[in-house]
Amino acid sequence: MMKYPKLRILSPLLELLGVFDNYTSLRHKRSWQGVGEFEIHTSAIDPNLIKIGNLIMIDNVHKNGIITAVKSSFSGGKRDLTVTGTTLNGLAARRIVLPFANDNLNRLNGGYFCIPYKQKEDDAIEPLPAETIIKGFAKNGFGFGNSSRNFPNLAFEVDQGRGNKSVWMSRYEQLDSVLQAISEYCDMGWEVYPVLNNEPYLIFSVIPGVDRSSKQRENSRVIISREFGSAADITYTVDVSGYKNVAYAGGIGENADRVAGSLKAPHFAGFLASALRASSRKPAKCNTMRKISFLRKDGSYQLTSQNGSF
Repeated sequence: MMKYPKLRILSPLLELLGVFDNYTSLRHKRSWQGVGEFEIHTSAIDPNLIKIGNLIMIDNVHKNGIITAVKSSFSGGKRDLTVTGTTLNGLAARRIVLPFANDNLNRLNGGYFCIPYKQKEDDAIEPLPAETIIKGFAKNGFGFGNSSRNFPNLAFEVDQGRGNKSVWMSRYEQLDSVLQAISEYCDMGWEVYPVLNNEPYLIFSVIPGVDRSSKQRENSRVIISREFGSAADITYTVDVSGYKNVAYAGGIGENADRVAGSLKAPHFAGFLASALRASSRKPAKCNTMRKISFLRKDGSYQLTSQNGSF
C-alpha cells in the first residue's frame, strides 16, 4: 500500500499548527533557480489550518511552500478545497532591488545596485563569485541591515565564494527575477527554507550545481536511456523556428556613446541567418575594453540560452 507523505502546517512565525495526510491530490514542484509551486486537493481538513500566509512542509524542510490561495467548492453534496501557493523562494517575488541609498555610491555606479561596485571614481571592476553576487542582491531585496525593509526571521548562510565569477547590476526589478537571471547565467541555484529549532527562522542558501553527466567520474551519473531502462519512450525533434545565430549586445550609455557589439554563432548563414537583440546588465563604470569583454560574454550566453545545444 502506497504511503502518502504527511503535510505539516506552520504559522508565519514557524509554529507547528497541525499535521495531516488526508488529501486526495498533492503536487509539489521545486525550482533550483527560480520559484516553485504546489497544489493540494482535500475535503477533510480544519479550515483554520489552511489560511493564506501559513506555510506547508512535506517530509523535510526543503520541500516547503507558502499558501497564497484557497478555493472552496461544493458539488454533489461534497466539499472540495484547493490550496495553492509557491515555495518559500516566492517570498523574493514580493521584494524589489533598490539602488544604493548613499547618493555618492549611486552616482558612482550609474544609479544601479551593482556587485561588485565602485566606492571611488578610479576603482576597477573585478568579477566576483556567483554566490557573493546572489547573496548580495538577496540582502538588498530583503532589506538586510535596514530596519525599515528588513524581512523578519531571515538569516543568510556564510558566503563561501563559490561559483563562476561575474558582475551584475539591477534597479527596481523583482528580486526573484534577478536571482533567477544571475543563477542561470552563473549555473548556480538558491533556496529559502525553515530551520526548526527552539527559535525557528528562515535561511537563504545558495546551491551549487552537481555534474551528473556521463563523461565525469566524481559523482554518480544520471543517464536517461532505453538501454538502461530509465526511459520508456523517446521522441527526437529538430526545430530551428526560434534559432538565432547573431546577437547584437548593447551596454549602458546613451545615443552614439553607447557601447555595442555583435557576436556570431557558427551555425547557418544566408537564408537561415537570424539575429536577436541582447542587453547587457554589466556596470557602466569600467573601461571600454572591459565593457566589450562583458558584452561578448553576454551575447554568447544569450545566444546559447536562445538556441540550447545544437
